[in-house]
Formats: sequence, C-alpha cells, structure tokens
Amino acid sequence: MATLKQIAELAGVSITTVSRVLNDQNSKSASKEVKEKVWNIANDIGYTQKKAARLTREEMGDDEINVTDLHCMCVRPYEESKEEPYYEQILEGVNKAANENNCILYNRLELHDLDNGTIERLMAGKKAGNLITMGHLEPGLLKRLSRFYDNIVCVSLNEIEQLYTDVYDQVVCDGFLTCYRSMEYLYKLNHRKIAFIGDGDSRLSGYREFLRMNELTVDESIIIDDIVLNMQGGHEGMDRLLSKGSDIKAVVCICERVAMGAICACIT
Repeated sequence: MATLKQIAELAGVSITTVSRVLNDQNSKSASKEVKEKVWNIANDIGYTQKKAARLTREEMGDDEINVTDLHCMCVRPYEESKEEPYYEQILEGVNKAANENNCILYNRLELHDLDNGTIERLMAGKKAGNLITMGHLEPGLLKRLSRFYDNIVCVSLNEIEQLYTDVYDQVVCDGFLTCYRSMEYLYKLNHRKIAFIGDGDSRLSGYREFLRMNELTVDESIIIDDIVLNMQGGHEGMDRLLSKGSDIKAVVCICERVAMGAICACIT
C-alpha cells in the first residue's frame, strides 16, 4: 500500500507537508504547485486516506469506526482519458470529498477493468458497492455496473439512460453552456470568424447557438466535429483547418488535449 513517505520522496517534500496537504485542502503549508504535485502523485500511486482510522482509541473509545469504501471509474477508453486533465481534476475533487466524509477511495478504475475481471475480483463477497463514474456512459454500461454496485453516481456531460434516472444520481456538466461562454469570451475580444474542433455533442450545440444568437454566419467548412478526442485528433483537426487557407481568427477546442494538439499543429 502506498504511504505518505513514498509520496514525500517522489514529490521532494517532507512527510509533514504531504500530510497537511492531503488532510486539509485549505492548508497554507505549501504552494499551489506543490499541492497539485502531491495530489497527482497520491492519485497515481493509489494512496488512500483512512481519515476516521487516524483517530486514536482515546478519542473514539471502543466505538467502531464507520468507513465507507468507494471506487471511481473513468468510463472512457484509456487512450482517451490518460491525457485528459478533466478526469484528474474530477478525481482530485472526489478524493478530497471522500476524505472529509470518512470514505476511502480505494481504486481508480478504467473501462477495461470491467472486461478483464478486475471489478469482479474487487467486489467478490461484498454485498454492496459504491461507485462514481467519470465520462459519458455508453448504452448498456450502467446495467453491467449495477451487477457489482448498488450505489452509483455518474459525472458526465450527458444525462444517463432514461431507464436509470430515478435509480442513480448524476452530476451533469453543462457542455453547452461551457462552449457558449467560450464563444462569448472570444467575441468580446473582437473575434468573429471562430472555428470549432471537437465532436458533435452538446458543446457543438453551444457553439452553433452562440453564432445564431449573435447573427454570425455558420461556416460549416471551419467546423471539425469528427475527430478522436486526444492530442493527435486536435493536431489533425487544426491541420485540416489550416489546409483550407481560411482567414479564421480563433478556434474553440472542446477539451485540453485537443487544444494542445491544435497548438502543436500551429507551431509545426
């Protein structure tokens, strides 16, 4: 099991600093950069905090300490999610909230863990499981997960299948509004010919709606909505835009890794 000492050694800071960062998100014992480094290392090596278990017997008496086990799964293909800071930011928030509520975030799972038997082994002999999913759930995936988990919360840009809306909780990130506000920002900078690189989800709808509301021309030739959402896809999307010789003034990329790929294409 990963330890504070291991995290401290990897981060190049003291064990005391690591402990303060992980136990108090408002701690002023470290800079923002150090805090992010510590949390990233803790997540990477699978560190889990048993906050309730740190209390001494003198403080708790002989009362049993109730700790809830929690799993977190990225339900996008690993090739897609491994480069995406979006998922790491969600995971960091889950980890902090878990620590504050006597939960132990035991595992960050990937989609392939459902097929290779990892989840079945983890849940063997357990009556109920608690899971947070990150990313868009393909049809039928919730049904498969419900074999192992009674309590599921879904975090995504898209709503879950209608069949499960009264069964499981969901946190829906508003991709439409996010893209609309991105367009609003670029518009205030006096950009008018704004391209789009991404796919055809709610973010593209936000892009189109902003153009409509501001009576701007919808130029389909500068909308790239069929790429793979990774750096390579962003690079390819920008290459296609640049090859058109269009006089675009700005580009909306729907996620960080697509944006990084697009920037690399501009540089090269």
